[in-house]
Amino acid sequence: MSATRYLYLARHAEPDADGSGLSADGLRQADALGRRLSGPAPGAPALENLTCGPSPRAQATAGVLAEHLPGIWVQVCEEAGDLVPYAPERSELPPEYAQGVLDFVRKVDGVHDPELTRACLERFAGPVRGGRRSGHDQREAVVTHAFT
Repeated sequence: MSATRYLYLARHAEPDADGSGLSADGLRQADALGRRLSGPAPGAPALENLTCGPSPRAQATAGVLAEHLPGIWVQVCEEAGDLVPYAPERSELPPEYAQGVLDFVRKVDGVHDPELTRACLERFAGPVRGGRRSGHDQREAVVTHAFT
């Protein structure tokens, strides 16, 4: 029997004025999400993993969430960072739209790293660790900046 991954993706909470931490509203947002994640839906497994990207706001948000999740440690990893999911090659696009799409993708803030993107997909969208043999469903949350 296959295991199910319950993956909760969250963008960091509202930043403070200088962008280095969370605003008062951001702290309330993170606190509300932490309370929500602390009680799984009936029949769902308890949260097992809390991962965040390396940005200070993602880490601050995850830190507040962790206050509601006893026994859960925040795991900071590059794969949960601000990644551009996929940057197409010109040959993959209709000629009449190629330049506009490529100009947009180049302006997007984020990391253009195909290997890191592949690692992100394997880590968060691949089979549940332990595979079919474990039959163990997994519930995890990922706090990122925007593109993961």
